[in-house]
Amino acid sequence: MTQPNKIFKEVKDKLNEINTRLESYEKVDATLSNTTLLQALMYLEHADNALEQGFVKDACDEIDKQL
Repeated sequence: MTQPNKIFKEVKDKLNEINTRLESYEKVDATLSNTTLLQALMYLEHADNALEQGFVKDACDEIDKQL
């Protein structure tokens, strides 16, 4: 597996881990404050933005290489 593919898998694994943990918290009716949930949401939105911006930049860089 190439390095970028390895990192891609690590990102996917981390997202799955977070989802599994959230489901576990939900099953036991864990107490999570709005502050905690909003902070987690903020970080997830930041990660989503980083992926989207990186995708656009990488696509543009790839096109520039071909020109």
